[in-house]
Amino acid sequence: MGKEGEQQFRGNFIQRTVRNWLRRRSLSYEVIGIENLTGINKETGEQKPHNLKTLLDQGETATILPSHPSRADFPTNAAIVAKEEELQDFMGTLVMSNRYTNNPLLGLPIRAIAYSLDLRVESVNPHKYGGDKKKSKMNTKAKERIRQSQVGIAVMQGTHSVEMQSARWGSVCWWEDKSYVVPVAFRGTDLQWSGSLFTLPHYLRKGKTEHKATLIIGEPVRVSHLERVAEVYSQSDPDPNALKRNRVDFPMLLIANLHNEYVRQRGLEDNPEETKYTKGYYEIRLRELAEHPVSVGIRELARMGEVVPKQQEVQKEKAAEKKRVVPKPVFRPNLGWI
Repeated sequence: MGKEGEQQFRGNFIQRTVRNWLRRRSLSYEVIGIENLTGINKETGEQKPHNLKTLLDQGETATILPSHPSRADFPTNAAIVAKEEELQDFMGTLVMSNRYTNNPLLGLPIRAIAYSLDLRVESVNPHKYGGDKKKSKMNTKAKERIRQSQVGIAVMQGTHSVEMQSARWGSVCWWEDKSYVVPVAFRGTDLQWSGSLFTLPHYLRKGKTEHKATLIIGEPVRVSHLERVAEVYSQSDPDPNALKRNRVDFPMLLIANLHNEYVRQRGLEDNPEETKYTKGYYEIRLRELAEHPVSVGIRELARMGEVVPKQQEVQKEKAAEKKRVVPKPVFRPNLGWI
């Protein structure tokens, strides 16, 4: 066996070993919306034409955008991916804070788990998206890796505080060059592991089985449509940073809507433990946007991806037939916030 063959065998052995270890770990979880990735509902066998697999097969690109309520998100989701093998087809380049990847206790396990799932990890400095030369180079490299990867996986960086706004607004770089964004909501991982390293043994021993983690996968939504809606909502807004804010808020509102749908379908509106994932900023934003003169339903964004381009094609055909210039219609959908 040649040197290259030995390296490949060694790599495959490590991958299989870690993956099988993840697969055997006991874990309480459920996955909702897997058909939005694969095109097939595992329970009913029903096919869904609009899915990420079909889009990727057609040469499209995507960024999977998960929420991040807890440090348990990565190990729990890694175990879910190992157990639900069809999810492994959507592993690409994962952007992760260097606070985790360079951590002396967490760094090596994170990279080993990612390697076992064919997931490439790129470190970033999320707090400044720049700073010193070394951190700036690291962030630039991560952006380029995401751009080159057909599937990128990245979470929103930064909080709503003033000092973190630049990092938050800069998060748009993880999906602005992609064709689609896929919203993903995590629920229950914060109960599995509070996040402190001192409670890690509890997560490994009991937390991951005592509390159920729920992974909700939304429909792929065209990035260009999110951008257009963000532009419309920014018009006549006195805030000079309205467009920057809307460009990151709309993808996150897709995630908030996944949480709201989950709660609404199960009649859990009066349970504060179930509604906590959308309280605060995004709850206020939903109310503000509902009062905007232009009202676009978050749940309709995926459908808009099919309807709006078709309308434009018809208009172009009519313009060609009449041999005259037709003024471009103003994009003012009125689908209602839901």
